[in-house]
Amino acid sequence: MQRLEINLNANGVAAPAQRAAWQCSEIVTFCLQSAAATDLSKQPEIVTNTMAYKFTGPDMTAAERFGLYENWLLAKGFDELARGARRL
Repeated sequence: MQRLEINLNANGVAAPAQRAAWQCSEIVTFCLQSAAATDLSKQPEIVTNTMAYKFTGPDMTAAERFGLYENWLLAKGFDELARGARRL
């Protein structure tokens, strides 16, 4: 009878989840701080050297727009955390 021995390194198992948590925390924090420092009373428009676009949406106050951004960013952050956990 053959024997197979498997040793799991706890750091190797936890590393993907820890990396996902760190990345989510960094990016969500940066984006929320940037949104808080921006005039959100008007709809943003993307303009670069190669393209420009704008989608028309409902009129929103700065507080409503910040809430929208906050909810979206947190949802994406939790989605990334779940994705990191699934890699385990």
